[in-house]
Amino acid sequence: MKFAVAVLLAAVFAFGADRPLLPEQFGKYKLDSRDAAPASEPAAIATEYGLEAAEAARYKGPQKVSVTVWRFRDATGAMAFHQWQRAQPGEWQQSGSYVLRFEETKPRKATVQALVAALPPAGSQPLPSLPSHLPGKGLIEGSQRYLLGNASLQQFQPLIPAQTARFDLSAEAQIARYKTAAGEVALAIFSYPTPQIARLQLREFEKLSGAAVHRSGPLVTVAFGPHDQALSLAGSVGYQASIVLNEATKDYSGNPGEMLIAIFQMIGYILLFCMGAGLLVAGVRRFQDRGFGNARARDVMIRLHIEDN
Repeated sequence: MKFAVAVLLAAVFAFGADRPLLPEQFGKYKLDSRDAAPASEPAAIATEYGLEAAEAARYKGPQKVSVTVWRFRDATGAMAFHQWQRAQPGEWQQSGSYVLRFEETKPRKATVQALVAALPPAGSQPLPSLPSHLPGKGLIEGSQRYLLGNASLQQFQPLIPAQTARFDLSAEAQIARYKTAAGEVALAIFSYPTPQIARLQLREFEKLSGAAVHRSGPLVTVAFGPHDQALSLAGSVGYQASIVLNEATKDYSGNPGEMLIAIFQMIGYILLFCMGAGLLVAGVRRFQDRGFGNARARDVMIRLHIEDN
């Protein structure tokens, strides 16, 4: 029985792996042709980002649409690929673990949403918070790159050796370039699983020639450029621990009727609780009266005997 289930699951996964990414139809668009997806060079970086499949197609509809889609293992890899490729021609979009590029015409928002909804389900994962630690002042837009291993490190920030970064310790990094009064500064923020690991790696980063280094919690910041500006930029990156509970909540902002129903439901629960508590108290007093002859249990009302003179 277990063997049969395993064979069935393998067949399902194999079928899913062969399923085309792009649909035959979405919204008002119908498939015209399928094309080979362009290669991402160097391929080692796309592999490091977790590329699983890629496909290109052309559609006929209200306007001609040429689209290429890449699917990644998770949203982090998709975000990293999007940062890397978005400077290339076309309209780039990221949705979860998918990255899409539209050519020829800029698609409408509804068109993008319809296509994303028609893609095979890939799950939803949260995006990493590391990019939010990048300072905003002086940032050169489009210079951001997310590093997940030695291939992307060597390609985008070769001044940092692999043995210093230690991606084998589950590190990730966000890099960017900045304009300052004294010249350009290259900034890299490395995130490690714990502050203890970051503290140990700080010593290795401090050995780099010409680097301004700063640590805050599990983050190690390294900056290259004019010394004062690099030191100031590295020191501006801070870490503040926060706890986020990923609990599904109901959004009533778009439907006041549902909110009113929820309010009345809560009122009903409160009334039921009050009635239940009252019945429980009455039952206990009745039991005391009959079972134990408790005279106080028969005093159902306190009277003050106030009479008019």
